[in-house]
Amino acid sequence: MRDDELLAIYGATRQLAEGMTARDAELKQSTAALETTIAQVRQLPAMLGQQTSKYIAAGIREVVQEDFKQPIEKAIEGPIRSIEVAAYHAREAVGHLKEEARFQTWTVFALILALGFALGAFGSYFFFTRQVSALNNRFDHLQQLLLTPPAATDTQAPPPKDGKKHGQH
Repeated sequence: MRDDELLAIYGATRQLAEGMTARDAELKQSTAALETTIAQVRQLPAMLGQQTSKYIAAGIREVVQEDFKQPIEKAIEGPIRSIEVAAYHAREAVGHLKEEARFQTWTVFALILALGFALGAFGSYFFFTRQVSALNNRFDHLQQLLLTPPAATDTQAPPPKDGKKHGQH
């Protein structure tokens, strides 16, 4: 693969990870807002009871309070439970999304790692075979030099005058 393709894969992977992080943050905010709303709705019967007690005289306060408190609590009980069930399902969905995001992140990481190993192995093999081929060519050349007899000449070269032998420096 070329560098620009690898950069494109890296950019797409990073963008995917950033998108999953943003989606996770949004879900956390939504869950927190939902839990705040549930807490406020749970306090609603108590608030209604307080408002009722302000407007009722001392003599009929007990009777009116019991008459209104029970129906209001029963009327609000159903929606509160449905909100709790919805919050439970929302938490489960957020948990599944987190697991899926983690799985996708590790999958992309594993693919990139495997691609890196494959490219490294291919590059190492390619350069190793080039070096072995160059050495093989040198050995063939040396073998040819050793096997071919030197051409016979009538005149011999004069020996070196300074007394140095060939190969010594």
